[in-house]
Amino acid sequence: MTFEFYIAIIAASGLFVFLALFIVAFVWRYNQQQKYFEAEKVHLELSLQKEATLAQLEMSEQLLMKISQEIHDNIGASLTLAKMQLALMDASTYQLKADRTMEILTRSIEDLRNLSKSINGNYILEQGLEKAIQRELEIINSSGAMLARFVSHADDLRLSNELEIVIFRAIQESMNNALKHSEGTEIEVQVVSTAADWTFKVIDNGRGMHLEQITKSVGLNSLKARMQATGGRLEILTELNVGTEVHCILPKTRSVMS
Repeated sequence: MTFEFYIAIIAASGLFVFLALFIVAFVWRYNQQQKYFEAEKVHLELSLQKEATLAQLEMSEQLLMKISQEIHDNIGASLTLAKMQLALMDASTYQLKADRTMEILTRSIEDLRNLSKSINGNYILEQGLEKAIQRELEIINSSGAMLARFVSHADDLRLSNELEIVIFRAIQESMNNALKHSEGTEIEVQVVSTAADWTFKVIDNGRGMHLEQITKSVGLNSLKARMQATGGRLEILTELNVGTEVHCILPKTRSVMS
């Protein structure tokens, strides 16, 4: 064998070793990157779960406050009035006060039923998101506080049970904010579908808000955090003396969040 032949063997062996080391290094690097991406994915999922849990806890606290306020301001006041009617009842006014008391008690029972349905997540799931929203608007209409309408442009609305409740609570809170603060006469809830996402709009024709009111509002910041926890976002469009639009935007990629 010639010297050149030995050189060729050594070069080929060296090249083979180099390629083997390169492949080993490449596989090791690939595995490290995969582990890093998996760790990042787990970290992101845990962060989202943590945010969702915090949002759920905050939502529960707000629901308890709503229940307390509703019982105190509405049902409690009605029952107090019924008690006064009974206390003032005498032989001459028996029938009149008995009829009034019956009306008050009937209204209080209906208010309790409405409150129970509004906070019952199973009821929301049984009815479906759109029907649950329509029912809330019917309550507003029957109260005479504002003229309420529902418009849907989303024939493909399909959400997980968890997201249906989260979105319903966000819409419910937005409507309550409009009722309490907007001083408007009309409120409309719209559901809009695009290729990328669903948008749930709560629109009023009230006095609008200043920028500092938006940034400092605890309720709106809570809504923003709640939407971020589900992978969505909150947008607010407002103009003084014209009205406010609260947009809860949910990407369709998050629609099956469990």
